[in-house]
Amino acid sequence: MFTFRLERNSVGEDLLRLVDRISNPGSAQKRSVASAIRQGYQDNFTTQGAASGAPWRALAPSTVIDRQRKGFGGSGPILVRGGRVRATWVSEGGGHYSSFRQSGGYSVWEEGSDDPIARLHETGTAKMAARPVSLLGGRGEQRIVDVIDFMVEQIRNQSIGR
Repeated sequence: MFTFRLERNSVGEDLLRLVDRISNPGSAQKRSVASAIRQGYQDNFTTQGAASGAPWRALAPSTVIDRQRKGFGGSGPILVRGGRVRATWVSEGGGHYSSFRQSGGYSVWEEGSDDPIARLHETGTAKMAARPVSLLGGRGEQRIVDVIDFMVEQIRNQSIGR
């Protein structure tokens, strides 16, 4: 077993402050991470799921006909007619859910849609294919990692006075 004990001295205090600042980022840093997550969701709307590595199934012929009858593009863009559902995923406010909290020793970021229709599209139904927006691919995940790396570097530099 390995035990790590941090002595109460100036170096130990500095390290404790650094760890605390990393695990409790400021509001601007939280907004940056949330924005990176929402951009991943936008990538899914733009590519109709292909950005996640799981392209969405094509619309059913009856849905294409219904969309055309209502003045929308027949086969796409999928999940976008008036833009309300997309906005709940990619824009702050109106139906968008955003949360940051500490839980069980972890920092938990949650970004998503509170819209019941969005949930149905996310998981699918017996008559409708799932078209998950929250599934991020490598590019979306890397964007988040890059933002967090930058955030940690900023905090580190501020903590050591650079």
